[in-house]
Amino acid sequence: MGRIAGIKIKNYGSLRDVKLGKVLSDSDAKTKELTNINAIIGQSGTGKSTLADVFGFLADCLEKGVEVACDLNGRGGYETLISQGAEGSIEFELYYREAGNEAPITYELSIGLDKTGRPVVEKERLRQRRARERYGRPVSFLFLEYGRGFAFKGTDSGLSEDNQEVGEKVDVELADPRQLGIVTQQSNGLRNMNM
Repeated sequence: MGRIAGIKIKNYGSLRDVKLGKVLSDSDAKTKELTNINAIIGQSGTGKSTLADVFGFLADCLEKGVEVACDLNGRGGYETLISQGAEGSIEFELYYREAGNEAPITYELSIGLDKTGRPVVEKERLRQRRARERYGRPVSFLFLEYGRGFAFKGTDSGLSEDNQEVGEKVDVELADPRQLGIVTQQSNGLRNMNM
């Protein structure tokens, strides 16, 4: 069974810059992954409910798109969701394992406003080590900015951090940049992007 091994949240309500567990962007190699059961303890008003809502928000983004998700469940829209005085967008980084021995997948999501003031997916990226590599840096196999970018076919393909491409790259343009690319149905053999 899959599990989230770490999450980083930036500018989501009272969670201006929070990290739980291990994430790819973490420079501390000693950080441990979240376990199957985790307890969040804190005083009233410290963000426990906001943290719980993050997972509901992400689920709503997957199902209904980011604009609708911002308004659902009494969230009050993007302007209410973003941390007060925040410079930048709402950002998430999830470190996810499909199975205990598989290489983790890193999912990065940045949500901001378009020119008309509507919530939009500014950036979305999926990274994972190639299937044949036991160690090393992950490669990007999906990268979108405002609904445009690329994806790679197959499990041994992707774009490395030094911009070397391996495998077949496919240009991607979503019909609606308010929808997440990871749930977009593809019929051309791309990696399974449903998390």
